Amino acid sequence: MRLKYIGDRSIVIKDSGFDRRIHPGEEFDTYNEHLVKFGYFVDVNNVRADTKLGYRSKKNKDFDIKSLVKKKFNPFVGMSKLDRLSNCKISICIVTKDSDGVIQRCVDSVLKYVKYDDYEILLCDTGTTNRTVLSYYKSLKNNDNVRLFRGHKYNFSKNNNFLSRKSNGDVLLFLNNDVFLTYDAVSSMADYNNCSNMGCVGHRLVFDSNHRLIQHDGQVLYDNNGKWSQLGHHNIMHTLDMVPNKNSYVEGVTAACLMIDKSIFNEVNGFNEKYVDILQDVDLNLKVGALGYDNYCIREKELIHIDHSSRKGDETLESKKDLDLYLRDWISKGKYNHVKTYKKYSILIAGTNKKDLEKVKSSIKSTIEYSFIFYNNKGNFSYSSKMLNLLSNISVSKYQFLTHQDIEFKDNEPFLQLEKCIDKLPNRNFGVLGIAGVKIINGQITGYNYFEHRYPQWNFPVDTVDEFVMIIDKDKGLTFDESFVGFHFYGADICLSSINKGYPCFCVNMNIFHHSGGSSNLTYNNNQGWGEFKKLGFQLYEKYNKTNPNFSTTTTLFNKISNKKGKINFFIGAHIDEIPNSDVIEDVDL
Repeated sequence: MRLKYIGDRSIVIKDSGFDRRIHPGEEFDTYNEHLVKFGYFVDVNNVRADTKLGYRSKKNKDFDIKSLVKKKFNPFVGMSKLDRLSNCKISICIVTKDSDGVIQRCVDSVLKYVKYDDYEILLCDTGTTNRTVLSYYKSLKNNDNVRLFRGHKYNFSKNNNFLSRKSNGDVLLFLNNDVFLTYDAVSSMADYNNCSNMGCVGHRLVFDSNHRLIQHDGQVLYDNNGKWSQLGHHNIMHTLDMVPNKNSYVEGVTAACLMIDKSIFNEVNGFNEKYVDILQDVDLNLKVGALGYDNYCIREKELIHIDHSSRKGDETLESKKDLDLYLRDWISKGKYNHVKTYKKYSILIAGTNKKDLEKVKSSIKSTIEYSFIFYNNKGNFSYSSKMLNLLSNISVSKYQFLTHQDIEFKDNEPFLQLEKCIDKLPNRNFGVLGIAGVKIINGQITGYNYFEHRYPQWNFPVDTVDEFVMIIDKDKGLTFDESFVGFHFYGADICLSSINKGYPCFCVNMNIFHHSGGSSNLTYNNNQGWGEFKKLGFQLYEKYNKTNPNFSTTTTLFNKISNKKGKINFFIGAHIDEIPNSDVIEDVDL
């Protein structure tokens, strides 16, 4: 068979003891059926290459295009995630049969690496007779985290749907019995899955025979216009040094390693049980996408996948039937409408309260499309700087509103108002914008906190902005310092970092109301909270006293007295131009 390589760069294929370099567009005689199976090459006698993502068959290239999903723009998905805790139980579902040495390696890797507090492993056995494996099952009886279900006939969809029904978790992780963890991937996937827009979260997989060779990096299902492409995997057969290890939105992820909220899984009726062996994961990804969710692949690290260790040769007829079903259910319907498109603006919130988020949602009156993503932190699973970095990383928007959950947008067309403010800035090369912020001028604190305006004008340059609303230009590459573990001073840190990199910070004239008003603060009512606040204040000044010796936040004033001494004035709840007797003033050794 004559094939054409449809990648976008040359690759070296190792096979049968010799190396072969294949170049983009090159035709060659097939000698590696494994590559053909994964759709990374096309048969030049039957198809034409459309894009680097895949191809369309000549038979189907003129099919009637009809909208599959007809929905108006709706950025608000994932509210159901706040019906569970962020650190809820995760159920790891594994379908297996025999596979001596494989299932042991899979389960043992989970038990070895996973540090997540609350998880369970559910095994659905479809006919194991191997004595070594049966003996291993007996050894798992004493592990309360593992449950085994035997006596099932193999049907990947039915088996996993069964495990879902038997699971106690609010989050499901479908894991093939021949996928082996190399680190705590469960906690990493759970972090991303806590984001409201996430539907299916997957992971980069490499071959067991070559840990540098990518087997899966996300599924190729359609192009950027929603036209169907050849089924395949991003970056398959690329070595790790050929592609970036940057997480990415993808069309789909393989069920060999797929995490999803059980509520979303149930909303689409789980895996379609008409698919016996293959493509049920593709069907699931498309159904989840049709609800408005995004699918995401973690590529920062890699897991190991043997592939088809339990199913060897007996799936050919079933696979053909599954493919015919997929072509009838999806391809024949034409264009797929849920294609992720770029939004210039995004609202990113670390949330715990559904009512508060609903108020934020209802207050946004915009004719401009935007994305709205929150991180479910119900149960305080994470801390501010870590959550906000994650949200900022998954957002592809240029202008990111990182806000508290108890705010309200008062402007009609807030994004147009932002553009007007940016046009009036004395320096448009900014890093961070805010609604409240302060600056020391001639020894005086000037600016605005929760209580008073003291601006000479709007669009005023500041040392720091208040964290209830921070608008960050993603193109500047700013990140929150995750050594600030807690819920204070992370905003001051990113502002000072931005200024030191040459990107000034400003307060702008946008009408965004903060319901808590900042009039009360945990630090005065809670000893543990005060301890955290004070500790992080000292940490902030230790980091910046040399580069920024005198600066202020809306709660705290930092002054350098000499090369060896400094003062920190915590004036929480005070007017910014008053220093009441109740202030806490601390001397600092530098």
